[in-house]
Amino acid sequence: MASDHQSVEPDWAALVEAMADARRRKDEHALMRLFDANAVLVDAAFERPRRGHGHIAETFRDLFQAAPDLRFEVAAGPLVSADGREAAVLWHGRGSVEVAEGQRATIRFQTFELYRWGKRGISQACIFVRDLAQAVPVHRSA
Repeated sequence: MASDHQSVEPDWAALVEAMADARRRKDEHALMRLFDANAVLVDAAFERPRRGHGHIAETFRDLFQAAPDLRFEVAAGPLVSADGREAAVLWHGRGSVEVAEGQRATIRFQTFELYRWGKRGISQACIFVRDLAQAVPVHRSA
C-alpha cells in the first residue's frame, strides 16, 4: 500500500528536461514550478540553506543576472534511486562572470546535484560538487 508521501511519482526524465529548459531560458519562475513550496536548496557555497520558493528563486535570479550568458547542459542523468524518490544529475556549463569592474572571465563548470521528491515537487536539492575553472583569460566588458 502506498503512503501519502508516495502519492505522486516523479517522472525524473521529464523533470530534468524541464529544469534544463528553464535554466537555458533563465526562467526562475519555471524552475519554481518544479519545486515544492517549502523546498530546500543546499550548497556548500551558501552560508545557510535556501528555503522556500522566494529564496530559491532569488538564488537563481541572482545567478542568471551575474552570468547572463550561462549555459547548462545535462552531462549525465538522471540517475534514479531504487525507490524512485531521489535522482542525481551531472550538469556541465559555460558562461562568463564579472571578476572586476568592467572585466569578465569565461568559465567552465560542472555540478553534481541530488534531488529529493516531496509530495508534489522537488523537496530538496543538494549541490555536492562544484568544479569551476577559468577557461579564458580575463577580458574587458563592452
